[in-house]
Amino acid sequence: MFTTSISDEDLDYMLACSPVLEKLAFVLSYTPDFIHLRSRSLRCVLLWIFMADEVAVVDAPLLERLFLLEAPRGGHAESTMMIKIAHAPNLQVLGFLEPGFHRLQIGDNVIEPGTKRSPSTVLPSIKILAFKVNFGVIEHVKMLVAYLRCFPNIETLHIESLTEPTGRNHAKFWHELSTIECIKSHVKKMVIHEYRGNKVELEFLKFISTSAQELQALYVLLNRESLTSVAKADKMTSKLVALSGVPWSCDCKMMVLGPKFQNDWSIQKASDLTVDDPFHW
Repeated sequence: MFTTSISDEDLDYMLACSPVLEKLAFVLSYTPDFIHLRSRSLRCVLLWIFMADEVAVVDAPLLERLFLLEAPRGGHAESTMMIKIAHAPNLQVLGFLEPGFHRLQIGDNVIEPGTKRSPSTVLPSIKILAFKVNFGVIEHVKMLVAYLRCFPNIETLHIESLTEPTGRNHAKFWHELSTIECIKSHVKKMVIHEYRGNKVELEFLKFISTSAQELQALYVLLNRESLTSVAKADKMTSKLVALSGVPWSCDCKMMVLGPKFQNDWSIQKASDLTVDDPFHW
């Protein structure tokens, strides 16, 4: 559904009248304000350049993938979108979540930094998870950690860096951080998109190097604008090479790749359920 205007009630009615609908995509749309997904057949939902106040998976037992891509802000930095997951026992792929923009609610629990982990605050079915995060904003970093604790069984983690040069360094935060279960015991593949070589990004990678005991492959995809000179590119890659010398918790392969490997999104790829990792380039 491209550039479509539809009310909350009409969307509910459309879903109720579509008992075999498997895939639903909204692209370039600003309505409805509230998406409440109730469907016994939906397997994939994609919201691309889409703004809503709330997206709620109320009852979707077959839903496997929920995509939230390039949400427009409309010029309002304080705007947020609530993501509610009530009943989606088969949900395996979720992203891109943006700490600081997306607010996450699991069941009746709104997830915040300090939220205690319990059976009612986790989504154990998720295997592939994607984030967009500004590592230079400590509030966003803390929210990222809070969200990661909600997904104990992630096997593949994608993180797109939104970080601009700030001079900040959150080394103390990462050094003092307690165990994140999914990072320690489950993540096997991690992809860092749009890596700029900032200190705060490097500190996160150092945390991963000492925490991820099951990690098998780490891909670092360099940001195009950060490669404005040979000297800058050499400096960025040399720091990553030095990081490869850190004693990792596992036998992990790290690959540094140029901008041509960045993701080329398409609705067809995202909604193709035969693609194992739809966030992969």
